[in-house]
Amino acid sequence: MKHYKFTLNHHDDPPMLEYDKKLGEDLNLERKGTLIKHGLDLTWRGLINDAIIYYKYLTNNTYFTYDYYPYRQLSIIYHRNGDYMAGLVNIKRLFHANIYLNNYQFIFFTERLRQLISEGIVSEFEVEEWIGHYQFHGALREKNQNPYLADRFIFTGNDVVIMSEEENEYNQEKQALVETDLIYERVDNYPLAVTHYMSIIAVASLIMQCFISACACALKS
Repeated sequence: MKHYKFTLNHHDDPPMLEYDKKLGEDLNLERKGTLIKHGLDLTWRGLINDAIIYYKYLTNNTYFTYDYYPYRQLSIIYHRNGDYMAGLVNIKRLFHANIYLNNYQFIFFTERLRQLISEGIVSEFEVEEWIGHYQFHGALREKNQNPYLADRFIFTGNDVVIMSEEENEYNQEKQALVETDLIYERVDNYPLAVTHYMSIIAVASLIMQCFISACACALKS
């Protein structure tokens, strides 16, 4: 695990930063952390329209090449605002962007699509075409995945801890199990939900230990 103490200053205007290999790994990670934090600040301050514009910008930012993060943030905002058509367009863009999705992210976005299909907002046939494109493009690009996904950044005030790949994989698998349970509950398949909850219990303690260790090390450094 890498530990950093960034001094992340407040930005009223979006920080216009792009990846620069000449700066070295540490500074590039600090700059990506600044970009992530700014988007979170916009959301926390209720500046939703600004957050949407900003996350759209991040989908083309070089720090987020092959990183699903800005698409997921947009999906969350659109869903909360009930802007389902914009959410649909966002997912379509993601599935055609040739970005690899781990199990949790794939479940997250396809569940959004399932809900939109059930509401009659999009046809199942159209969604199948998008998923088919992803399976023959993005799903085959795991090796191209951004080495420092935004999900690996943990913020505690101005301190930033970057999880190891292994810790992030554990966390993502746990989230995949949780999301699967929620889906089973939504479609009233409670026996399968119970089975998956047992799987969550088996890995949850390990995830929590990793998280507590990360936070403790950040506070000591």
